[in-house]
Amino acid sequence: MSEETDEGAIATVRYFINAANLAFAQRDSKLLTQLHTPDCGFCRGFKENIDERSGVADSIEFKLGEIIQVGRLDSGYLAVEAEVTELQTNASGEEDRSVNDSVFALEFIDDSWKIREISE
Repeated sequence: MSEETDEGAIATVRYFINAANLAFAQRDSKLLTQLHTPDCGFCRGFKENIDERSGVADSIEFKLGEIIQVGRLDSGYLAVEAEVTELQTNASGEEDRSVNDSVFALEFIDDSWKIREISE
């Protein structure tokens, strides 16, 4: 994550997914704060979603699948496109699974990768 390489960016995406799972399990969005820039709109909404679920008896889990491609965006940010599975389980145990190709736009700031935006 501290290497300015494609592998470092991919490691950051993997770490973000793991941190998102822990944040949802603990209902603590602060676990994600150091992993993204303040202007990441998706990240802000994601954190609000976690905070709003406090006391809700359901679960959400994310799994990172295949890394589809890594490349530079016109903005200069590095993009990691990956398959992400989201599994939501409600209080009754009913499951809803979705699989999306997501693009993580990352920027190398202060010796680490930060997520600038996520799009599906």
